[in-house]
Amino acid sequence: MHSLDAIFKPRSIAVIGATSRPGSIGRQILVNLFAYEFNGKIFPVNPRYEYIHSTKAYASVEDIPDAVDLAVIVVPAPAVLEAV
Repeated sequence: MHSLDAIFKPRSIAVIGATSRPGSIGRQILVNLFAYEFNGKIFPVNPRYEYIHSTKAYASVEDIPDAVDLAVIVVPAPAVLEAV
C-alpha cells in the first residue's frame, strides 16, 4: 500500500456525523458514496441512530469492528476536537 492510498484509494470510510436529515452534509456525503458506488466499507457514525440508509450506524469510531482508512468529519465546529 502506498503511503497516500488511505486518502486517495480508501478501502473503508467512516462518516462521523452521518445523518438521515435531508439537507445535511452528513446525509449528502453518504448519498454520494452510495450513488457513485464506492466499493469499500462505509461506516456511518452517529450515536443517535442505529441505522442510516439501511446501513448499520455506530455510536463512535471506537465501536467500528473493522479498520478505517479514511474518516470524514461532518459535525458542528465545537464538536470537531472531540470527534478527532
